[in-house]
Amino acid sequence: MTITREDVLKVAKDLNVKSLTEKQIIYCIVEFDNKAEEDPTGYWELWVEQLIEECPYHPMDSDEFDLIEYNGISYPIRILNVTHDKSDHIYQIAPESLNNAMIALEGEDATVTHGTEAHTVDENIYHYVEDIIFYESASYIANCGLDIPMELTNEKE
Repeated sequence: MTITREDVLKVAKDLNVKSLTEKQIIYCIVEFDNKAEEDPTGYWELWVEQLIEECPYHPMDSDEFDLIEYNGISYPIRILNVTHDKSDHIYQIAPESLNNAMIALEGEDATVTHGTEAHTVDENIYHYVEDIIFYESASYIANCGLDIPMELTNEKE
């Protein structure tokens, strides 16, 4: 069984949790099957509740990333300095959940339709990476997480 971002947010709302970071949401999604195996007599909302409560990531962890806002929600971004084809580039990357949110709200063409909030956000992002990969090391993302492998020279701190 798998859960979605929306499932985690529903349980958080039911618990009156004011906000969750993307890192916390991803933790719940990734660890969900392990929690279900630990407690086979439980049910999915209970497992998500327990994951939210035991999550090792806290809102303060979001300080390690810059944020970009879309539709009133802050999403983390990372700025990578990379080398590709013997030239240096600076790229912003974001978790795929941001791209999915834009498509869900505004449709498949949201990021290319000038004047939309999604287009304004998207024109600043070089690449969207899977949410779980977004929190890997910067060198791993540069080598394995982008559309083509690149060499990391630095990550904005």
